This record gives sequence, C-alpha cells and structure tokens, in this order.
Amino acid sequence: LNSMCTDAVGGQFYEFNAWMQMTDADGNPATNVDPNKEWWRNMSPILTINDRQYRDASTKEYLYTAEHRDLAAVVRPYSTNEWARVHGIFKMISGSSRLWIELERAPDNVKFILDSASLTPLTCSRDSLVRNGNLETNDSLY
Repeated sequence: LNSMCTDAVGGQFYEFNAWMQMTDADGNPATNVDPNKEWWRNMSPILTINDRQYRDASTKEYLYTAEHRDLAAVVRPYSTNEWARVHGIFKMISGSSRLWIELERAPDNVKFILDSASLTPLTCSRDSLVRNGNLETNDSLY
C-alpha cells in the first residue's frame, strides 16, 4: 500500500485491518504459519511501514529508508482453512516524503492473498478504555 493513496496524517493514531489467506506454492492452505512465532524464522506475517526520507530535504539528496515493524499481526485464533484477520493500532509516522505499508514475514514459499484492507483513524471511547476487554469478538483483537 502506498501512502499517496491515503489521507493519513502523521502523528495521529490509525487502525489497520485486512483479511488474508496464506497458501503454499500449489494454492493449498499453508500449514507452516504460526502466529505465536512472528519473529522466530518468519513464521507469521506482520505489518511494516517503510519510511522514505531525504537526509537533506532542500537538495533532495540521499534518500534513506527506516523500517517500523510489528505494527499489526495475525489475530488469534488462526485457522489455516479460513481468512485470517491482520490487525494493529499505531501512530502514523510524521515528516516522511512517502510511506509504504506492507505485510511481510512468512515462511519460505508462502503466498499471501490479500483482501479488504483498510487504514482508518482510530476512534475510541473514554467509557470503554479496554477494547474487547470481555472478549466480545472471541479473538485476540485489541
């Protein structure tokens, strides 16, 4: 996802939601994905924002990239035979010339099928500070 396709404002909180399936090279459900081991040998997808900035904005010289990882993850419970929800809440990076938002990190030869991705300003209520505190949605959505 390219930030030029959104009206996201740096410094504000946003909620990312997407539905995805993970398959093997033959299109069968991937059986080697483990959402409890995101960082252990890339066992489960995470959301990463690549932040592109100039070292000197006046001359637009020397573009560099900073990565902001673990901004969203697969919601549990996870089933290989169903669409998986990827969810996260994060503060949008400020002062960047462009951002790329990507889902990455999975075992080798796992393909992503992405559907229904959204990036919306976070809305919250002071009357309900613990979102999904009673596990109303029966998953690890927060």
